[in-house]
Formats: sequence, structure tokens, C-alpha cells
Amino acid sequence: MNIVFARSSSIFDDSRATKELMALLDAGYSVYVFGGNRTGNAIEKSREVFARYNDQIHFSFYMGKAVGSIIQRILERIKWTHWLKKEIMKVPDVKIMHACDYDTGDIIKRIATKKHARLVYDIFDYYVDAHPVPNILKGIVEHRENDIVNKADLTIICTEERKEQIKNAKPNRLLVLHNAPDVERDEESIDKYDYAYCGTLSNNRLIKEVLDLYPQNNRLRFVFAGGGNSKEFVEKVALENANFEYVGSITYAQVLKIQSSAKVISAIYNPELRNHRLCAPNKFYEALEHMLWNQHI
Repeated sequence: MNIVFARSSSIFDDSRATKELMALLDAGYSVYVFGGNRTGNAIEKSREVFARYNDQIHFSFYMGKAVGSIIQRILERIKWTHWLKKEIMKVPDVKIMHACDYDTGDIIKRIATKKHARLVYDIFDYYVDAHPVPNILKGIVEHRENDIVNKADLTIICTEERKEQIKNAKPNRLLVLHNAPDVERDEESIDKYDYAYCGTLSNNRLIKEVLDLYPQNNRLRFVFAGGGNSKEFVEKVALENANFEYVGSITYAQVLKIQSSAKVISAIYNPELRNHRLCAPNKFYEALEHMLWNQHI
């Protein structure tokens, strides 16, 4: 059976997408993956991550970037939508379309109807809570996302608390799929780093606040991984401090390896933001598993 899986990430560095795709592939499905080439090497890295599945998985990535002014971002979104529709329409005999978030779900809802395919809508982040949507458009975007939920055969959320975000929608079927890790215990792991941060390098994750203090404590071994609007600042700190390492965007397997060799990892969220208040970060689940291994709980 052919499945379309669409997510506007680079896939290889997306932990939840990686786990979901491997579950589909292990179940024997043929999966056509559509993503955004944010890192410039998404195809090569994704093929590396999913190498053991060979011809069972197919990749197509959009080369644009959603940067600049609001108008530029809107235009980029239109281009992305047109590209996604054109590419998905080429996929033969699709039975299921798995759309991740509003930026794929809005168009895939219509394509699924045309192709008579079942629609799975997977909410990684409820759009108006996770993106800087202009106030004048928030009501429209929220209504349209709720309409996707209403039309989907299955809606997926990552924690029970996120039912609050879709309380005005009426899902046909709702599945809570927690970010449970698939981690093998590394008996030989050592404390290579004092602190590791693997995730989005965005302004609202206190990246700059943490690193402003690092030069005063640069005997500590820090490692950062990921991409975002604080990337250049992180790169600058790495260049100026020998014990600070920046490794860029890495695969989920590499994230797990780094985290298992760090004394401290962090998940930094602002409870004033609803999307942060209702979050279910992968690193929290992974830290719990490591604690269980060490019999701390």
C-alpha cells in the first residue's frame, strides 16, 4: 500500500517524523515522503537515516526557505503549496495521506478528496499557537485547521492536554500518540559533555541568555545541535571557545548519542505560551528513560 507522508521539515533531524516513518516502514508500507530542504542536504541525510528500507521509501524536498517579511513568507507558503500539490499528484495508487501540521494539511485535505484517499492529520504543533500569525488572520487560520480535523479520518495529537487546542473541532477519530523514545541502552556511554542542547535554536528558548554567560564558565564542555534564528550566535560562541562545540543539524540517532553522553540536557519553554504549556518534548521522554535505566525513579 502506498502512503504519502508530508511534513515541512528536513525529516532526518525530525525525531517524531523519523519514529512515525520507521513504524510505517516496519509495517510494510511503501511511503512517499515530502518535506522542506531547510538544511540543504535533506535528501542525502534522509536516505542515510532510512538506508535499510531501500526502495520502500521515496523522498522529494522543496528547496525554498520561509524567511524574510510577512509578505515574503506568505509568497513562499504559496509556492510550497503549489509544489506539494504538483508532486503528490504524481504518486500512484495512494490509499492514505499523512499530513503533518496545517502547512501541509490545508492542501492535502483537498488532494485526499480528489484521490479518494484516507486522510490522517498529525498535529505536531497547532498552527496559531506555534507561528507568528498576524492577528487579523488568526481566526481564519484556526477555523481552517479545525476544518482539517473535522474532515480527517484520523487526527493525531502528542498529549491528552492538547485536546484543549482543538476543543472547537469535532474529530472523527482521535489518537494520542506520545513522543515515546525507541532508545537502546548504551552501557559504555560516558559523560563527554557537561551540557547538551539539541533542538530548535529559536529566540524563545533562552539560547542567547544561556550563552551570554558561557564565556565566564568556558571550562565547561557544551555541545549544541540544531538550526534556527539563533544559529549564527551559536556558531560565534563555538568559534571563540575551545570547549564549546556546535554540530549543526543532526539525525535523531546522533541526538540520542549526544544526550546519553551529557551530564545535563534541557528543554526550555515559556508557560505563558499555550503551545509551550501543552508541550511534550522528546528530550523529556528520553531523559525519563535514561533515569529509569539508572534506577533514579
